[in-house]
Amino acid sequence: MRHSLSAILAVALLLGVAGRLPAAEQARLTLTDEKLPLQEIRPLDRHVWVLTLEATWQRPPTFGVPYFVNLLFPNGTSYSHRVLDDPLFRAGEVRCLLPEYQLIRGGVARGGTITIVISGDRAVHSVRALEVISAPFEVRWPMDRPVVRLPPRTRHTPPPEIDAMPLPGEMPATPVPPPVKRPPDRPAPMPPPAPGKLPPPKPEKP
Repeated sequence: MRHSLSAILAVALLLGVAGRLPAAEQARLTLTDEKLPLQEIRPLDRHVWVLTLEATWQRPPTFGVPYFVNLLFPNGTSYSHRVLDDPLFRAGEVRCLLPEYQLIRGGVARGGTITIVISGDRAVHSVRALEVISAPFEVRWPMDRPVVRLPPRTRHTPPPEIDAMPLPGEMPATPVPPPVKRPPDRPAPMPPPAPGKLPPPKPEKP
């Protein structure tokens, strides 16, 4: 009985220590930035940028659990939103909303560092929250990269149709080669007159 009680206490102690490990040590998701263009959207006349990150799962995500993207600002404020596309998120694509008013509120509109973490079940305000499932990932704002109107294509984006044309605001998948310049066509030379059909000589003037 005494040994059983000791074993139970040891297991409880190990679980308690594991629950207090930093989020980076419990990370099951790693974020990277492939420097894709920023998408610009204007919902309800608000200015919002969308940053697309690549996610590598160390363990597969749990089905039925809601996941959140959390932006932590250096002045202590935060902003969170639900994952925008569950299938793409599970495949490894994370889209982060960067509303302009939140950047101003967070004190980074003119420059600063934003820490991004992914959490499960609820939004968080700290990288050490138990719900955090990713290692903290820092990005600098503003970002020196192109801005497009449509989501940039990633390795997880379904392939386009064969006859699909790029829409306005969408960057073409491959650069279009310049048209080949051809030299101007020269007019064909006039054929010589046929024998016996020469024009009569003009009469000489007296």
